[in-house]
Amino acid sequence: MLLTGFDAPIEQVLYVDRSLKEAELLQAVARVNRTADRKLCGYVVDYYGVANHLNQALQV
Repeated sequence: MLLTGFDAPIEQVLYVDRSLKEAELLQAVARVNRTADRKLCGYVVDYYGVANHLNQALQV
């Protein structure tokens, strides 16, 4: 729901519960990897299994 036009660098965790592929997947991962004060990294909790599509998205 918050993937389109959502910019909040402080967000640190993304919970994925639906299919994401290609640009949409990369954009979602980038949302939690944006830098912010006192933020060391972002986490992606993959309930759906989209990690299988990550290599393909990086190639596109």
